[in-house]
Amino acid sequence: RTGVLTGGRLTVEDSYAYSKFARVALDTNDIDFRSRVHSAEEADFLAARVAGRGRDLDGEGVTYTALEKAPAVLLVGFESEEEAPGVFLRLRKAHRKSGQKTFALASHATRGLEKAGGTLLPAA
Repeated sequence: RTGVLTGGRLTVEDSYAYSKFARVALDTNDIDFRSRVHSAEEADFLAARVAGRGRDLDGEGVTYTALEKAPAVLLVGFESEEEAPGVFLRLRKAHRKSGQKTFALASHATRGLEKAGGTLLPAA
């Protein structure tokens, strides 16, 4: 199963876009926009099943080091320079050092994407 957890700081338009993407592309209705945990049970579940549980293709955890070593990275509706500067710096460093390819599924190319040597994959 797939779920989408976006947090509570999105605009109405971004919330709609994420929910539409989840329903159409991921075929899921499991979408949550809450920004805070509401119960101890929920906190335990998130700690055990969601937070820090990402895996890359090798089965290892997703880390900044793994991000830098990846031959290619796909960003979906994410402007790394503005939203996560630490991620942006790693992408730019990897592009400069090893020619890492970054692709962004977004409505337009941003300066951050250009600085990281990225390629826009246009989406509405």
